[in-house]
Amino acid sequence: MKWLKSTSQKAWTVGTGDKQYVIPQCDTRDNRWLKVGDDEYAEISSLPVVASLIKAGGITVLSEEPAELRNSVPHLQVTNTQLKAELDTVKAECESLRAQLANTTGIDIEKIKDEVRQQCEEEKKKALEELDAKASQEIEARDKTIEKLKKQIKKLGGESEE
Repeated sequence: MKWLKSTSQKAWTVGTGDKQYVIPQCDTRDNRWLKVGDDEYAEISSLPVVASLIKAGGITVLSEEPAELRNSVPHLQVTNTQLKAELDTVKAECESLRAQLANTTGIDIEKIKDEVRQQCEEEKKKALEELDAKASQEIEARDKTIEKLKKQIKKLGGESEE
């Protein structure tokens, strides 16, 4: 693709075969450029008058889209609309992430403390029951030992102490 524009306030009309092209003047209200394909450009630039105008700088030829077209009001309005839509999407996503963050930092610490206290109480109770059972077994074992010793004392002829 090629973009052509006159460097003066003169617009150029060029005819090739059955087609006619208008190369716009330098200053136009809507920053117009003539946009042609490479084949069409080859036809236009092969005309002696156009070739001399291009060589002398009377016609500007660009291989890339001119910045003034990209920055035209209609183009910028479309870009602005797209950017606003993207911004709205990002804002919604940001709010969603903030809500998630609030939920994760809104941990009920008191509830966790109560659960830990309850677990500690249960473990304490379980440990006391185990200790009580061990103590009872130990007391029974000692009572049996004391009974055996009392019987042995009686057998040996001594009096039992009570």
